[in-house]
Amino acid sequence: MIIIKKLKEVKVENGVLIYGMGGGMGQIAKIIGDYLIDKLNPEKIIEIYGDIFPHVVTVDENAILHPITAEIYYKKVKDQDVLILVGETQPYDERGQYEFAFKLLELLKKLGVKLIITTGGYDIGYEPESPNVYIAATDKEVLEEFKKKEERLRLDFSSNIVGLAGLLPALAKYYDLKGVVLLAETLGHPMYVGLRGAKAILEVLNKLFDWNIDLKDLEKEIEEQKKEIEKAQKIEEMKKKKEEKKLPPTTYIG
Repeated sequence: MIIIKKLKEVKVENGVLIYGMGGGMGQIAKIIGDYLIDKLNPEKIIEIYGDIFPHVVTVDENAILHPITAEIYYKKVKDQDVLILVGETQPYDERGQYEFAFKLLELLKKLGVKLIITTGGYDIGYEPESPNVYIAATDKEVLEEFKKKEERLRLDFSSNIVGLAGLLPALAKYYDLKGVVLLAETLGHPMYVGLRGAKAILEVLNKLFDWNIDLKDLEKEIEEQKKEIEKAQKIEEMKKKKEEKKLPPTTYIG
């Protein structure tokens, strides 16, 4: 069962939804969603919850219980109606993801959303200094339109996309909506946080919609992450050297 709770009615014209839920590669989508909410200060208009999400609740610092939910925020940015979908995690199985996608697309169509943009990571085994951003869409017209606005978008992407990042834009066309997925190169390790990939996609969104969202705070996080990685690498190197010193001398028997 999926329950949709509307907190406020809004009038949306030619709106765009940005997908920013957790659980994806490098947590790139979640970083983007959380960052947009922090910088745009949008208003929460919808909560979605139900048995499609893991049976876990969180307890905040005031001992208040909170079930896992997905939330939709709204903000008008330079005459553009922007909706942001966020949540700690996606539905936990395939059936739940399809059910959530169908319900969400039906809701978005009624709200007046015309374009859905999902975000995520594309594993290349490491995260480069300047990650490439790949695009896939429901039709060639959308691809050409976005490519004209942002030349650095790459079209040479051919792979499978697991989860809502692929399902939502792919199924959007059955609701007469346009769907786009933006994937940034990243390291696909479950413990790795893809800050650089998130920044690359946010830069693309700034260019596509002329939002001028300040990315300085994210750049600071990237520098801090770089220092932490370098520190961890040095500690690992020191451990290896100590272990090498403890090894017995090599002898030759012949």
